[in-house]
Order: sequence, then structure tokens, then C-alpha cells
Amino acid sequence: MKNLKRASLVSLSMAFHIDRDAASMLKDMCLCGGVDHALAYANRVLGGHGVESVEGYAYDDRYFGCIKALYVNMGDVYITTILYDVTRRQWYLTDMGTWAEKQGDKIK
Repeated sequence: MKNLKRASLVSLSMAFHIDRDAASMLKDMCLCGGVDHALAYANRVLGGHGVESVEGYAYDDRYFGCIKALYVNMGDVYITTILYDVTRRQWYLTDMGTWAEKQGDKIK
């Protein structure tokens, strides 16, 4: 699991098989734009299967409520994706399976 701020454009472009310009735009959208717009853009660029959420048991955020994370569904939980961790307010380059395992019983 890598924090997107520290991910290089090379690692981002290699992880998703996109060129550096697309990787740069994706990173900028995630770090500077709104969460919803950034994930919609990432879904389009990465050829994902939509943006999905992961719910938890505790109410953490006034806007997101009980949602713990938002991510681009890549078709398999162990394929690298872009994930926004609502609780930490951080973007990650990770796979959903690894992230979910680290959450333990905090998510449904």
C-alpha cells in the first residue's frame, strides 16, 4: 500500500499501463481536485468498473457518513487501484483486498 503523494509518475503509469501524461493528470486530480470528480476521472482513465464504497460501523465524516473508503473497481480485489481512505483523508495506490485486510473489523 503506497501513499499516492509519494508515488512517482513512473510507478503510477506502470501500475495502470498508462502514459506519464495520464498518470500526471490522475495524480493531480486526486491530490488537488474533489474526491468524487477524481474517482470518476480515474475510473474513466483506468477502464474501471465504477466507483464503489466500503462501509464501516462508525460515523466518521459529515459528508461521507459511515463510508470508510472509495475506490475504483478494477474487476478483482487484488488488482492495483486508486483508493481514498475517508478516515485518514489520504489517497492510496493499493489493491482493495490488502487494504480491507488491514482494516480488520472496522469495515462491513
